[in-house]
This record gives sequence, structure tokens and C-alpha cells, in this order.
Amino acid sequence: MYALEVYAAVSLDFVDCLLIAYNKINHENVFSFDKKLNKSLQRLDV
Repeated sequence: MYALEVYAAVSLDFVDCLLIAYNKINHENVFSFDKKLNKSLQRLDV
């Protein structure tokens, strides 16, 4: 459900939103070369 909320709020691919949700809910590290995804992940860490 969290991934759908992120998908509605930002302009990222759905798979990227799934990775953000995985990072937020499971507290797992996500590594990517996608600059937009990395920026979104950094914003969540603050």
C-alpha cells in the first residue's frame, strides 16, 4: 500500500516506488544507479 502512495505522489517508476517501500518498511539498504531513486531514498533518511 505504501508503494502506491509513493507512486501517486512522485514521478518515479512503480518499481522504484516498490524499492522505496521496501527500504522504508523493512529497513533494508537499496543500491541503485538511478539518480532520481537515490535522491528519493536520501530524502527518506533525513
